[in-house]
Amino acid sequence: MLTALTTPALPMATNPSSPSMQVSTMAWVTTIGVIVALLVLLAAVLTGLTMANQIARPIGGLIQAAERVRSGDLGVRVQVPGDDDEIGALSETFNRMTSQLEAQRKELIDANFQLDSRRRFTEAMLADVSAGVVGLNGDGRITLINRRAARFLGAAP
Repeated sequence: MLTALTTPALPMATNPSSPSMQVSTMAWVTTIGVIVALLVLLAAVLTGLTMANQIARPIGGLIQAAERVRSGDLGVRVQVPGDDDEIGALSETFNRMTSQLEAQRKELIDANFQLDSRRRFTEAMLADVSAGVVGLNGDGRITLINRRAARFLGAAP
């Protein structure tokens, strides 16, 4: 006897052309697509936050340095980022500005000290002079008078 070889019929769930198998495959593809989309979105958000930090950090440093300058610390300098961009140019300009302000402030303090020293010297010299001495500016106004001249003119020294 010859037996016929027959293959058993596949159940509907394992038949690739069955509607339930197609729905299941589509659900997996959709799920994978959603996961990939979420991963791409997460990568974009992380990239955006990293870039925002790279921009905000130097600007925050400039703000802190400007506050220190406002309080009188002209020796403050900011770190210049290695990138050749607007933030780097702004940082370099800030450093140049504070250097110039610091130098000008020092020059003004030195000039004021010299003027004060000269004024004290002149006053000391005139205090010991027995003659009356009067100093006038370009407009003819009295800018300096010793005691003897003040007494003579009836004015306060």
